[in-house]
Amino acid sequence: MTLLWIDGFEGYGTGNGNPVSPANVFTRRYAYAVYGTWYCTLAPGRISGWAIQAGNASWAIQTPNLTTDSTLIAGIGFQPMNATGPVITFYDGTQRGVWLQYNPSSSSTELQVYRDSTLLGTTSGAGLAFGTWAYVELKVLCNASSGSVAVHVNGSTVLTLSGQNTKAGADNYHNNVGLSIAAGFTPLFDDLYVCDSTGSLNHNFLGNVKVVAIFPDANGDVNAWTGSGGSAHYTYVDENPVDDDTTYVESATSGQEELWDYATPSVGAVLGVQVNTDCRVTDVTTFTLDTQIKSSGTDSSDAGQAVTSTNYVTKMRISQTDPATSSPWTPTAVSAAQFGVKVG
Repeated sequence: MTLLWIDGFEGYGTGNGNPVSPANVFTRRYAYAVYGTWYCTLAPGRISGWAIQAGNASWAIQTPNLTTDSTLIAGIGFQPMNATGPVITFYDGTQRGVWLQYNPSSSSTELQVYRDSTLLGTTSGAGLAFGTWAYVELKVLCNASSGSVAVHVNGSTVLTLSGQNTKAGADNYHNNVGLSIAAGFTPLFDDLYVCDSTGSLNHNFLGNVKVVAIFPDANGDVNAWTGSGGSAHYTYVDENPVDDDTTYVESATSGQEELWDYATPSVGAVLGVQVNTDCRVTDVTTFTLDTQIKSSGTDSSDAGQAVTSTNYVTKMRISQTDPATSSPWTPTAVSAAQFGVKVG
């Protein structure tokens, strides 16, 4: 697996200027999240849908640890609004590693690359501007003496560094990615991806990509769980934002499965599909949630993930290939497939 994380901030609610919802949505999906006194608000997306805009200097999110590969790559849609501040940050655990800073004080509004507090280099020709979307990508080989850095903006190379000390922590890798803001810095973020250099797919810059959310629009082939209302189970899991205990499906029986059809994604090539499931336990019994994909008769389970909390958490499965063909997904295949859950 090389594609490690996808977030288009599409499933966090609707409405320009509204706060993201539920209020704890970031703590469900990210390993670390600090909101400050303002929650993030929704804003029109870079291409479609929704983006997020952080409005307090203490806001930050950080993914779980994703890899131990020496190379980490990430991309983010970024619209600077004011002031100097961070764009995207790589970490080794909690140690800040290599990160990008937007610096509007320079004449051409460039990005600066730091290792923790040490400046490594400055881009040339990034041309970022207030109120204008750009797609920024960072690739780092982590090493104490022979590390490298590359920065792309809108698909063009604006900085390459080699023979660098890019190791800020104890390890020869960065294992997670964070977004944060500084005082007076209120950018917009959209269309985040993270990958490493392993495997045969998605192991380098992915380019100017977009993340599109699709939601269940019909029952699938199997609906063995109990719904909170009638038989249209997909209507209990299709809301944006999630309504938690208002509508739901539930099961305590090992092997019981739920599948749903999904709307057709409005995209070109598909680099990966991420299935997000908001779930919790309702008593002292923990369980394993298997995320299901059914494509052309092939029913594929992931390894299963333990669900242990009575608070809602989001469990995720990334699929880079269609289980029926072992080839990259196409929009048609995604539209024809069914996605769901099973009690492990």
